[in-house]
Amino acid sequence: MRFFGLIAVLAATASIAAASANTQVTHGQAGEPDVAVTHWSAIAAAPLTALAAAPAVIGMAMVHGAIYDAVNAIDGGHQPYLPQPHASPTASLDAAVATAAYDVLVGLPATIPPLTLPATLGGDYAASLALVPDGQAKTDGIAAGEAAAAAMLSARAHDGRYGAFRFSASTEVGQWRPEPSTQIGDPNAWLKDVTPFGIDDPAHYGSLGPDDLTSKKYADDLNEVKALGSKTGSTRTPAQYDVANFWAVNPPHLWSSITRTLATQEQLSTVDAARYYALSFMAATDTLISVWTDKAHWSSWRPVTAIHEAAADGNPSTTPDTAWQPFLATPPYPDQPSGHTSLATAITMTAQRFFHTDKISFSATNAVLYVPGTTTPPTTPITATRSFTSLSQARDEVVEARILQGIHFRRADEDGVSVAKGVTNYTNSHLFKTTGEN
Repeated sequence: MRFFGLIAVLAATASIAAASANTQVTHGQAGEPDVAVTHWSAIAAAPLTALAAAPAVIGMAMVHGAIYDAVNAIDGGHQPYLPQPHASPTASLDAAVATAAYDVLVGLPATIPPLTLPATLGGDYAASLALVPDGQAKTDGIAAGEAAAAAMLSARAHDGRYGAFRFSASTEVGQWRPEPSTQIGDPNAWLKDVTPFGIDDPAHYGSLGPDDLTSKKYADDLNEVKALGSKTGSTRTPAQYDVANFWAVNPPHLWSSITRTLATQEQLSTVDAARYYALSFMAATDTLISVWTDKAHWSSWRPVTAIHEAAADGNPSTTPDTAWQPFLATPPYPDQPSGHTSLATAITMTAQRFFHTDKISFSATNAVLYVPGTTTPPTTPITATRSFTSLSQARDEVVEARILQGIHFRRADEDGVSVAKGVTNYTNSHLFKTTGEN
């Protein structure tokens, strides 16, 4: 039996206001905000988020899971993720962070074949250790980091990455097929078979699936994306155009940057930062595993196929347009539910719970395909910045962006949010509880 996400979503919403004890935040350990965890998160993100979303988020979760276990072995304030390495309470947190991150990164290429580490990585590690005074605290911190990294690499060595599963194309009405037909299917479809970090069964968080093709809701969604998401002749306003443009490039890179922005703004201690990043990326990974499981279950067609084939859907309120093309190239996997809206939800909801509020103002910068305010591609790569007054505002903008880009039905976007809420509620409630908490 599949357990759909409605109850989990309701619980998730309520839990933001009544966050559990494992998310108590202290600002600055001994008066000092974190530097090490955020520094190494940025170092890890550079090579990892150059990959597709699946290996990117898994790699980030592994790096930050090891950092968390190394830091927590020293601090002892929360329950470990993997069996806890022995560590002295006087060990250097900064040495533990740098070593855990470095050792996981060095070990990742063997299990993430496309990963190329920067030539500067060894120098980055040496520079981090050079900032820690020589002595027993440094030695003990290095040992804690080494033990945590080794445990993480061992635990994830056979976790299902790069398996044989691929999405099956179909010519049946409503079913997914590559668009265009020459498109190669998702090489990372194996994500659905990866062992989650926190949840037990990804299928428990599945959506109710796409709307019936003959329903009014389906027709409304199709006509919405047809009008707003077209590459040419769209009804997008200039403001909507900029939204579509901003959220079009590299979601894992952008959201990893946002996590660093939030951790820095909130001046988390090293201990809290270690837990916050680990929760964020483990929730994001488990969410994407659940989404890819659901995509495989429903295998529903994308808007571009639906618009081309509207004459066959049995709905009198839809009409075909065989020349229609989306603003953004359609990804090579099924529509339902949306991966980017789920990733955005996992990251923002973890932050909502961790900081006990949605009302955090922040800015984000991303590479863009067009010069903001125009339909002109830049002659050289450029970036754009958008500002938000709350976490949910950014998430909601992603929901709209995927419609404005022409690559998702609204139902798929909303269901991506729902799946993520269920998964994130579970991971944030069950991982890294305070020591002694049941």
